[in-house]
Amino acid sequence: MKKTAKYLALALLCLNFRQNATAQDNLTIQPIRVGDKLPASFWTQPHQIYHNGKTTTQTLEAYKGKLLILDFWATWCSSCIVKFASTDSLQKIYGDRLAVILVNAKNTSDTPERTAKTMKRFNDELITVTGDTILTKLFPHRVIPHYVWIQSGQLRSITGSELMTEQSILASMERREILDKKREQRLKKVGKK
Repeated sequence: MKKTAKYLALALLCLNFRQNATAQDNLTIQPIRVGDKLPASFWTQPHQIYHNGKTTTQTLEAYKGKLLILDFWATWCSSCIVKFASTDSLQKIYGDRLAVILVNAKNTSDTPERTAKTMKRFNDELITVTGDTILTKLFPHRVIPHYVWIQSGQLRSITGSELMTEQSILASMERREILDKKREQRLKKVGKK
């Protein structure tokens, strides 16, 4: 009797585990809209990152305090690749205030070898997510290049390549500084009352 009860309990646990695994497998990722706050999982989700000739697993947490621009691209997209030199220059101009992360989606059918060959043309200085399936669902698009601007934990803008300029980046950073100063002033006023 006790042996039968143990087997029954074990069978129920296995069934419950399989149902939970199936529920997790079927979770849908909801697209993020301009103005939405990013979920905490956005920063902690691991991605395959290619940089300096190596592929590692990393999160985007290191870029949380910067203007983060996700640049969706493919090795067969010449208009994407043409912008890489400009992207690299912008990275150097703004240093720690800006992070541009290239995103190469799995649905582009690019191989790790093709991605690496393309990155080597830029001395491996640019950083790219490879084989992405998550970011593509969070920020759906039909055309590349596709740029997603994230600042202060919020989706600020989605643009084409025409706004990937020094002027646009500077304007975004200045606007954020003004808003942060106004917020600090409001908090000081509330604190005095």
